Amino acid sequence: MKIKPLLFFLLTIAIASCGSDAKKKENRDSGAAAHEEKTATELPATFYMQLRGTINGNLPITMEMTKNDSTVHGTYYYDKIKIPISVYGNISGDAKVSLHELDENFAETGIFEGSFVSADTFKGTWTNSKTNKSMPFVLVQSTQGVAGISFEHFNKENCDFKNENLKHVEDIITWTDTMCSYIDVITIKVTAANPEASAAINNSITDAICFNGETHYPSIQAYVNSVDTESDDYFYSQNYGVRILMNENNILSISIDYSEYSGGAHPLSYCSYYSFDLQTGNQIMLDDILLPGAGTRLNKIGEPIFIEKYGVDGWSFEPGHFEFNSNYAIMPGGLLFVFGQYEIGPYAAGMPEVFLPFKTIEELVKPRSVIDRQ
Repeated sequence: MKIKPLLFFLLTIAIASCGSDAKKKENRDSGAAAHEEKTATELPATFYMQLRGTINGNLPITMEMTKNDSTVHGTYYYDKIKIPISVYGNISGDAKVSLHELDENFAETGIFEGSFVSADTFKGTWTNSKTNKSMPFVLVQSTQGVAGISFEHFNKENCDFKNENLKHVEDIITWTDTMCSYIDVITIKVTAANPEASAAINNSITDAICFNGETHYPSIQAYVNSVDTESDDYFYSQNYGVRILMNENNILSISIDYSEYSGGAHPLSYCSYYSFDLQTGNQIMLDDILLPGAGTRLNKIGEPIFIEKYGVDGWSFEPGHFEFNSNYAIMPGGLLFVFGQYEIGPYAAGMPEVFLPFKTIEELVKPRSVIDRQ
């Protein structure tokens, strides 16, 4: 797994004039366009940005976008509704972007097609997949109350048992081309307006990755290097990745995703959600935003939402006894909870998510909490 990003752009210039003065202007503009194309190739390889703008000039939206290699992924929401919609797609070398939006059942509901016409402006056409109706959109990078995000990639392989592993490929569910054991980590560095807050958040992310099982490694590099100490003669892999869930109003919400395979019927995965106050660097806990004793009422509100999305059968809780865990993130329009594998149902159930809009829990929210920024 590699991350090489990011977004290249084209700048188009309209030239309308005549006579000798127009010719001079054309030469100047042609030189400017050549300079801009050269600048585009020098954009950072790793890229994240928040974009704000409109569809059709009258539908304000906000988009979180990350590019990995030639792929683009993230979420967007309509500012009036603030329910996140997943998007994924690709970007070509000439900065043309195609993004597919998906509903909760992974059905395509729309497509953003356009280009980065400058380093911070994404323009094009949004098309409704059902009606085929198209509307123009313009999105511009936003930085107010938004943390800067950069990426770091750590990877190491141990090929001591490669030949032995290759003899038993048929017994292994997942494998790489080399069948070497490896640890792969893609993490982020956060830059907030407050340097102390930045350091606190970055330390929290590092600690979450470095605390692996019963061992707390002093650094991510030390954790990755631990693959060299593997004494087992069996292939294994460990992968960490960090996703941006929300980055606005001085709140940063992320998911730290982990997957591991070390033999057996299937890999194991989990994701941990975190929300941070960009002004202080503190992690925002549920008790920081909900009134005392709100848990019982929260569970009652959440159960019908969960059942409507996933159905009533196959879960480990009895009707009327649904309970949220504390694995949650603050999102633009509500709280997002995620359950781990086996936590609330069988492995095949995956990791169910439940989104609680703020309008459904407003009576449970503490006055003057960080949610007031939303």
